[in-house]
Amino acid sequence: MEQRVHQLEQILEKAKIFEPYVPEDLAQGEDVFQISIQVYEPWDIRGSGRLPTHTNTVIFKDSFFYTWNELFTDIAPCLMVEASFESIEKSLKQSIYKYLRLPELDKSPHPLDCIEILCDDVRTIILQLKALKLISESLKKHSITDINEYWSLTQYGQNLMLKLSPIKREN
Repeated sequence: MEQRVHQLEQILEKAKIFEPYVPEDLAQGEDVFQISIQVYEPWDIRGSGRLPTHTNTVIFKDSFFYTWNELFTDIAPCLMVEASFESIEKSLKQSIYKYLRLPELDKSPHPLDCIEILCDDVRTIILQLKALKLISESLKKHSITDINEYWSLTQYGQNLMLKLSPIKREN
């Protein structure tokens, strides 16, 4: 009986290596996704840290185009254990912030709070990554009062992250 359990565990472990079936008509890999953002003028550039962190004055509005691999590479590290919706959104904002290079944001003590991702794009990204079988709902138990959604990488997601993310050796 123990030998049979061991054999089944080995089969299960090998099965985790293979890519799951994902319909070919789903956007993935090098397909492009558009993220719409707007940036608000920082409320307090002296750094008192009092809320709100920004005014209602929009100083920048644009769209960014990411491939699904780029999006996944940017947010996968926060999903290694598990991440809430807010953590995933913060990872995306950090990625966008790197590309913005707005001097107004650099003066703010909380620059990420001045960036708003529009059109429910974060929810769309989470649903697409779930459909691509890269993430799933976290199985970790949380307190009854915790109403956040938590997500984590699937085994396939971990494998893809390790394929896309490592720093390659220079020739």
